[in-house]
Amino acid sequence: AAASLMRMYMGGATNSDNRTLTVADYLLKRLPEWKPGGKTCFYHLYYGTLASFQVGGNHWKQWNEALKKTLVPNQCVGGDDDGSWDPTVDWLEKYGGRVYTTAMGALCLEVYYRYLPLYRK
Repeated sequence: AAASLMRMYMGGATNSDNRTLTVADYLLKRLPEWKPGGKTCFYHLYYGTLASFQVGGNHWKQWNEALKKTLVPNQCVGGDDDGSWDPTVDWLEKYGGRVYTTAMGALCLEVYYRYLPLYRK
């Protein structure tokens, strides 16, 4: 997803190129889901979100629906951790902790506000 996104950003591919669509189809087979015990990958969620957003259409619609169902209900509620995501679900927890998972989760959910689509139909 990250490589496909960079190709689009650098003008080396469009959202309708075969390589781009192959990656987008791959992402649809690996939609966001909450997997406790260090099996959720916020890095995958982040770059999958950005790539799917730039591809647009049905790829984005399916990814975004799964993303919202994955992240929003799993935010911590109450106390000092309110609104954050538990770092123990991500395999990178020992490197970034709660700051990492919360930053990545928020960045995924605000993609509409931070980026314009490169290709409008």
